[in-house]
Amino acid sequence: PHMFVHVFPGVGTTPTGGTVAGDFVYYPAINLLIDVFTADGGLTWECNVVSQVFTFEYEFDPTNGPVPECNRPHISMSSDREMMFFSWFESDTSFVTGTENNFPDWRCQGYNVQGDSLEGPATVMGTYGDATWGNVADYAFDNADGTYQLHMTYSPIEDFGTFSVLNPIDFYYLGAPYPNNIGIQELEEQSFTVGQNYPNPTNTLTKIAIESIEAANFTLSIVDITGRTIKVTNLGRLDVGRHVYTIDATSFAPGIYFYTVESAGHKNTKKLIVE
Repeated sequence: PHMFVHVFPGVGTTPTGGTVAGDFVYYPAINLLIDVFTADGGLTWECNVVSQVFTFEYEFDPTNGPVPECNRPHISMSSDREMMFFSWFESDTSFVTGTENNFPDWRCQGYNVQGDSLEGPATVMGTYGDATWGNVADYAFDNADGTYQLHMTYSPIEDFGTFSVLNPIDFYYLGAPYPNNIGIQELEEQSFTVGQNYPNPTNTLTKIAIESIEAANFTLSIVDITGRTIKVTNLGRLDVGRHVYTIDATSFAPGIYFYTVESAGHKNTKKLIVE
C-alpha cells in the first residue's frame, strides 16, 4: 500500500535535541508531499519525496464561511497497477501573496511502481488557478500512446478570485493526459505553448494559459466556425512564465469558435465551444 501525505512541523513536535514546536507555522522549505509505502506487509516502511509545497491553504469566503481548503493529495493508478499518479492542488506563486493557496492548479507527478521511481515531469494538468477544490478519480486509463488519462471533478472559483458559499455551486469534469508531451515540441519550435481553455464548453467566463520561455508580444484572436473574426485582443508584452487570460463568452452565440495566440510569427490555435 501507498499513502500520499503531507509532512510538516506540528503542535507539540519535539525534534531530537530541539525544542517543542508551537502552533502550526507554514514553512515551504520543510513542507513536503511524501509517498509512504511498504513492500513487506507493513514490517518496514519507505518513502519518496514527491514535491515541496509552496502554497498550502486558503479560507474562501471568510464573510459567510469560511470554507478552508488545502492541497488535497490524491493517488490514482493504472488498471495493471504498474503506474501511479500523485495529484495535488497548489497555486502558482507568481499569482499569490505569501503561501496562500487561493488560485490552485491541478498538479500531477507520475510514479513507476516496479522501478520505484518518479517518472515523467511534475505537470500542471489543468484548472489554471481556478479550482476551489477538486477530487481526482482512483483509476487512470492507458491511452496506448505513452500517456494515461486522468479524471477530475472540481468546483471553480467564480470570477477568478471570488467565491461565496451563498451562491449556487457548479461542478465540472476535466479529463487530461499525463504526461502532456505536446507542449515540449511546441516550446522548442515557437517558444510558447497555449493550454486548452477551461471550462470547455462554456457560456460565461473561460480561461486560457500561455506558457512562454522568453518575453515577447502576444495577440489573441477569436473567430467563429465560418472564419469571421469575433474579437482581437492585444495582450501586450508578456514576461517569461505562465500567464492566465480570461475570455468572456457571455455575448457569444452558441457554437464552435477557434482562438489563436500569436507571437513572433508563430501561431497556436485551439477550439472553444460555447453552449
